[in-house]
Amino acid sequence: MREYTIKIKTFSDTMLGSGESIPAVIDSDVKYDEYGLPYMFAKTLKGHIREQMELIVRFDKKYEYSEKDIPLLMGVTDTDTVIQKEDGRLRFSDVRMSEGVQKAIKAALNANDSLTKYDILDALTVTYTTTRIDKNTGTAADGSLRRERMVRKGVIFETKVYFDDSGLENVDKYDYMIKTAFAILRHIGTHKSKGKGRIAFEVVEVTNV
Repeated sequence: MREYTIKIKTFSDTMLGSGESIPAVIDSDVKYDEYGLPYMFAKTLKGHIREQMELIVRFDKKYEYSEKDIPLLMGVTDTDTVIQKEDGRLRFSDVRMSEGVQKAIKAALNANDSLTKYDILDALTVTYTTTRIDKNTGTAADGSLRRERMVRKGVIFETKVYFDDSGLENVDKYDYMIKTAFAILRHIGTHKSKGKGRIAFEVVEVTNV
């Protein structure tokens, strides 16, 4: 089993969408925990990485790839038919701030009654207000006002990926796929086509566990 420790830095405000809202306050909110710390589900990260692996298999010539390589690592989706349905060799943890930051925030909240999780959330996020302009009137279209909360640029997250490499041939090929998939991922989250969600991943440690 290999454990990859990965650092993620946001270079633009990033929408780690939760699919949730606060009526009359926030139309699209980030996911955050009981301490006000934003995070992203492991399943969402896995989807982003799978997309990058599809590009590697199609265009990267370093190794010979087959249609079985991605399902082997990521598991079988409803559209995969090349191997029997089973879990993949990779497991992902949620994307969160470092353990040190989490401990410091929790200690601060416990020690200061005037500090709330919403203070923490406000410090780490920014809220955008947008509207759509009516082409005929040149004014805001009725019902188009939206407020969206995003993680501020400069926030650093961490995650871990676990690779069960037991019994596999050509482990170096799969190790390369994992590292390269993170290296080429440049945007995540909602509005990534509009310049939001620009990030950089760095594999800072690989250990055998």
